[in-house]
Amino acid sequence: KVNDVVLNAEQYIGQYDGEPHTITTEIGGENKDGLEIWYKLAGQDWTKDNPQAQHVSDQEVWVKAWKPGYEPVWISGKESEADSHVTLRITPVEIVLTANSASKVYNGEPLTAGGYSISKGAFVNGDGVENVTVVGSQTEVGSSWNRITEWTLIEGTNSANYSITTENGTLTVTPVTDEVVVTIVGNTKEETYDGQPHTVTGYDVTD
Repeated sequence: KVNDVVLNAEQYIGQYDGEPHTITTEIGGENKDGLEIWYKLAGQDWTKDNPQAQHVSDQEVWVKAWKPGYEPVWISGKESEADSHVTLRITPVEIVLTANSASKVYNGEPLTAGGYSISKGAFVNGDGVENVTVVGSQTEVGSSWNRITEWTLIEGTNSANYSITTENGTLTVTPVTDEVVVTIVGNTKEETYDGQPHTVTGYDVTD
C-alpha cells in the first residue's frame, strides 16, 4: 500500500458548448512519485486516458492511482473501487423560440406576423433551426395567439444537445379611435301641387 498519498477527483457538470470536457484529477502527497492515474467507464477496462464528453451525456468515471506492486489508491474519502467515481455530465442547451407579436388599429384586413426570435439560450457552432412556421391571424378587434407550429434543424445540428420549446406571441387589433365626421343629407323630391300630403324617405351619408 502507498501511504501519504491523496487522489483528488472533481466532477464535471456543464451545459453543451460544443467542446470536449473531462473530470479533473490530481495526485498529492509525499509518496506520489511513480503513481499514475487510471480511468474507467461502466462496463469498460481501465485506461490512462481521461474520458471525454462533448455531446449531451451522463456517465460516471471511476478513478484510481496505481503503480505496479502496490494496491490502488482510491479517490480521497472513498474506501473501494465501487465508490471511487465522479460524474461527467453534459446537459442540453435550453432554447425558447418565441413567435413575434404585433398590433394595429382595425382596418378590416387580417393582421399576421410570421417571424420569431430566440428568447432564451443560444445555438452553438453553427447549429440552429430553419423553416420555422408561425401561424396566427386577427382581423376583428381583439387578441389571439400567434403560434410556432413546426421547425426543422439545420443540417448537422444534433437534436439531443438542445431542449427546444416555444412561446406564443400575441396579435392585437384595437378599435378605431379617430373622430369620424359624416354629413347626412335627406332625400328631396319635387311634386306638382294636388292638395294631397306627400312624403320623402331616405338619406345619403357623405364623409
